[in-house]
Amino acid sequence: MINKEVFKLLEEKTGRKKSRIYQLINNVRKMYNFTISREVAAYLLAAEVGIDISKYLSEEELKEIRSLTSPKIVKGILSKKETRKITSPYIKGKLPVIDPFLPNNLIRDAQEMAKIYPILYLFENSVRNFIRIILSSKYGQDWWKNKIPNKIKKKVKKRMEAEKKNRWHGRRGAHEIFYTDIDDLFSIISINWEDFKKYLPSLEWIKVRINEIEMSRNIVAHHNPLTLNDIRRIKVYFNDWINQMRGIKILEVK
Repeated sequence: MINKEVFKLLEEKTGRKKSRIYQLINNVRKMYNFTISREVAAYLLAAEVGIDISKYLSEEELKEIRSLTSPKIVKGILSKKETRKITSPYIKGKLPVIDPFLPNNLIRDAQEMAKIYPILYLFENSVRNFIRIILSSKYGQDWWKNKIPNKIKKKVKKRMEAEKKNRWHGRRGAHEIFYTDIDDLFSIISINWEDFKKYLPSLEWIKVRINEIEMSRNIVAHHNPLTLNDIRRIKVYFNDWINQMRGIKILEVK
């Protein structure tokens, strides 16, 4: 039996009467050569028109829905007039999302994580430039060759060589430092602590901030949402870093 709440939302979302909804569901089944049940067809239709079916279905039911490769359901079974009545979820920037495998909660997560990405991007690249400027101002252009651990240099060299083979794709950056991972940045600071200690409160201070932000960064990078506490922590640590950098005079790079 089709979930009553989902069916009611289908009526509201499409502006169609009960009899027409059943016709639409049957049309979905036709598109799958009647290999799916009426219930599954209803849920595919619901997801396509922007209903968050994850609120009403069991994990087992959702798993079955996700296992299906959906054709363009709305375009295939609704007339142009009916399609215009459907309010599809939108990501900021007017990017339409009509996908049965993207419930509204995932779209909301995407909107929230889009606000966090700039902070992660700016923090990581600020640390990279901080390292580059401090070490190059003291050791000149050969700082990468002379002051970076061999393990990191080998990893970066491998990445740069792989990138050269794929010239069709954009590059990360002009300098080797932009090919490092965020945990490499702490290793570089730690090994060269004598050069950095006058600019940072302590080695533990920067270690905590890089480690905490790295955890959140990896979650976002693998397309998962952060908790509210994680987001607050990122903002606090980012502000800590920016305030610490604010008092440092730009050094002359050799």
